[in-house]
Amino acid sequence: MIEFEVRHTADGLRRAYAQWWRDRFARSYWIAFGLSVAALVWMMTLRSAPWPLVVVATASILYTAYVRTLRDAVIGRVLKQNEGLSEDGLKYTLTPEAIRERSSMGDVELRWSTFDALHIQPDAALLLRKPREANAFIVFPKNQFPAEARLFIEERLRATVEL
Repeated sequence: MIEFEVRHTADGLRRAYAQWWRDRFARSYWIAFGLSVAALVWMMTLRSAPWPLVVVATASILYTAYVRTLRDAVIGRVLKQNEGLSEDGLKYTLTPEAIRERSSMGDVELRWSTFDALHIQPDAALLLRKPREANAFIVFPKNQFPAEARLFIEERLRATVEL
């Protein structure tokens, strides 16, 4: 059993979530951005707006706006939720069966089969929940994440996959 505490800062959470969105959506975002610019430049060059170019420009602009708006909304919600935590922060207990999170909001216990992977960023480690496409995870700031906890989690995730 391993126990440790985490106290998030607004900047740390913002960086972790922004990095996650960059890792997850940067390629599609920049492709859509490039398509929108190319379609708009082509329409300006033609001095007309053929419907296929209008559709490409509109769809790609809407996608880039959607991704940025969704990212900002998620970060805002996470920061607001973090404000609701007491000064005690979050306390984690890792056991062979589950991970337990205790906070002023309540207690949660999740079995290891709930998780998909441990994603390491420059400033944080993200414990990804299943399904990965849901983009749900627990953030552990690296400066508050003990090395033995990281090894324990990686071992539990490997054991879960092997079952």
